Amino acid sequence: MEISQVLKWDIDINTGERQIGFVDEPRKKRYFVFGGDLFDKGDGDIRLAHLFLKFKSRFPDRVFFLVGNRDINKIKLTAELDQSEVEGSRLDDLSGVVCHNNFHLINLSGPYWEPPSSRVSPKQYLRSLLQHSLTEAEKQRHFVASKGDYDSTIYRKFDTRVNRLKYLLKHTMNCLSTFEFRRTEMATLRGKGYPILLTTYTNTTYRSTS
Repeated sequence: MEISQVLKWDIDINTGERQIGFVDEPRKKRYFVFGGDLFDKGDGDIRLAHLFLKFKSRFPDRVFFLVGNRDINKIKLTAELDQSEVEGSRLDDLSGVVCHNNFHLINLSGPYWEPPSSRVSPKQYLRSLLQHSLTEAEKQRHFVASKGDYDSTIYRKFDTRVNRLKYLLKHTMNCLSTFEFRRTEMATLRGKGYPILLTTYTNTTYRSTS
């Protein structure tokens, strides 16, 4: 902002907070076009989104947003993290029937655009979580030798909205640090934990900016 010849910091007279404004000159009207990819670059996603949306609301005919892949790929989270999707796609609810409408762990092989050698399926991700979290006694209790896999009860325990979010960010969006960035920002803004963090991925902030 300090080196921009188009934008400057203003002060909102109602709240006293900083807001984005234009460096206008007599008979010279300026415009701002944002090229996209606002998110995933640090621990300021929410604050940047609010600043940009307020800027757009103040100057609707002079501020324009282009949507980048880092912005548009969040749209799917409102569906894939919906509680009905989680409750309706438990492992023990399935009978091997492929359903493309729900995030069914047993049916998905991972993002098709990744090479098979590095592709991670949702079930593989959950299995890695439980293998690192369970005690040896718990592993023995939940492992089904005839299937060579753990039982659905323990998968169900780890199949949470938070773990799904972590999987989607890391293995389908290549957002390796985004979850921790968001947790850091939420701690700064509110000092609250996972439930609030998760909500910020499914609320109107992303719907508006996407």
